[in-house]
Amino acid sequence: MTSANDIPDINELDEIIGEPEDSRAGFVPQGYVPPTEVRSITLDTVFSSLHAGIADFKKGAFLSTFFGGAYFVMGLLLMVFLLVTESYSLIFPFTAGFLLIGPIAAIGLYEISRRIETGERVGWDVLGAFKRHGVTHVFLYGFVLAFMLIVWLVVARVIYALNFGYDPLYFAQMDLSSLIEEAFTARGLVFLFVGNAFGAVLAGTVFSISVVGVPYLHDKPVDFMTAIMTSVHAVAKNPWPMFVWGVMVAGIVAVSALLFFFPLIITLPIIGHATWHLYRQTVVPND
Repeated sequence: MTSANDIPDINELDEIIGEPEDSRAGFVPQGYVPPTEVRSITLDTVFSSLHAGIADFKKGAFLSTFFGGAYFVMGLLLMVFLLVTESYSLIFPFTAGFLLIGPIAAIGLYEISRRIETGERVGWDVLGAFKRHGVTHVFLYGFVLAFMLIVWLVVARVIYALNFGYDPLYFAQMDLSSLIEEAFTARGLVFLFVGNAFGAVLAGTVFSISVVGVPYLHDKPVDFMTAIMTSVHAVAKNPWPMFVWGVMVAGIVAVSALLFFFPLIITLPIIGHATWHLYRQTVVPND
């Protein structure tokens, strides 16, 4: 049986265990990387990024256009599918929601801009750019964006059903004048206000977690949560410039969608390249 005298005092325990080599380390895990620095930017930064994006598009015109063309074809096929299946009530939600996954689709464009910046050769191997630091965290980022797309589609369908019933052909059976008249009824205004308000909140959330987060994830071997928090920090620190950039992107994409996605062949690459330069001027990567 152990007596109290057999238990070593605290000084003896210190000698047995030993002091840490650096007492400042505390419980910081091995391999911990401190948060990266986020710069304050101005509207000049936004416009200079857009200018640099246009320059990158000119330099990598063929490959950049390829990515824009692929996105255009996907959008067109989606539109045809909805028309063939007579899912008219989902055309607007799918059109708006389809753009939520744009940040992941633009990874190849970020790689083109990165190579132009570093002087590396720009070739077809940029198609595998998503594997640069492994696919796990890119997949997780994509999963988050895809989940938000699903949430948007479900909520949009619920809002539609609450106002017009569960008839997907309700609007398809109207002519233009009847459609405009319906839009200014009480339920039409509620539908537009609630739907667009929720869509704006969701789009703002996606923008906040991805505007510099996805380029950062591609540029440096960080985990997707670090990239998300860095992006949110950048938006919180620069609300006005980021708001202007978000409105510009939304406007460009909205006009492209109204023209059956065709302008995305050019506008998407420019937005992608510009986003890379906005990231480079906003985030100071911790090497």
